[in-house]
Amino acid sequence: MIIDDDSFHKPDIIESLVIPEENRHINISYKRSILQPTTIYISLTNIDTSKPFLVQLNETFGINWKMKWISKNDFEEKVCTDTYRTYSTTENTSCGYDADMINIANTKYLSYPSVKESNHFEGNFVGNAWLVEPDDIPTHMRKNNTLYAVLIYEKEIWYDRSLIVMFGTFGIVLLLALYQTFVSYRHNHTHS
Repeated sequence: MIIDDDSFHKPDIIESLVIPEENRHINISYKRSILQPTTIYISLTNIDTSKPFLVQLNETFGINWKMKWISKNDFEEKVCTDTYRTYSTTENTSCGYDADMINIANTKYLSYPSVKESNHFEGNFVGNAWLVEPDDIPTHMRKNNTLYAVLIYEKEIWYDRSLIVMFGTFGIVLLLALYQTFVSYRHNHTHS
């Protein structure tokens, strides 16, 4: 893996980090939706959680990308709508899942545990990379041989919330305007 030496932020440890042999062949399976491209569900297998490893996301680097730990149920809730594709070089797999354009349910991820901000950096010149150290993994997950996470752009959650507030406000104003029109119409026709 190539890591950009000139990133504006990189954990000090990354310059001299050697990924332990046990974590050089992690299998990643991910699920991504066309309608929610900023919410990517991943499972990581063939992993030694007592040693550090890297996760790379080839999306333009942004500090609002987060790697949050989720349960197996959260991962499995997203049912693949197509067959898994296998990538020959890495043997990682991916599939698509259906999602709504606006997903208020993603709000729950704001409070989920995540990889430390100091371990999120620019990798491969433009993408996002996370150095996952053993203490980044929640205690109850450290003995698992499969980890589940969501790579999520948190600003999207706030954007979705603001759209709901905007549409809700518009709906209320519209109902009030219709009510006022009805009352005025009724008042004018009863006094004629």
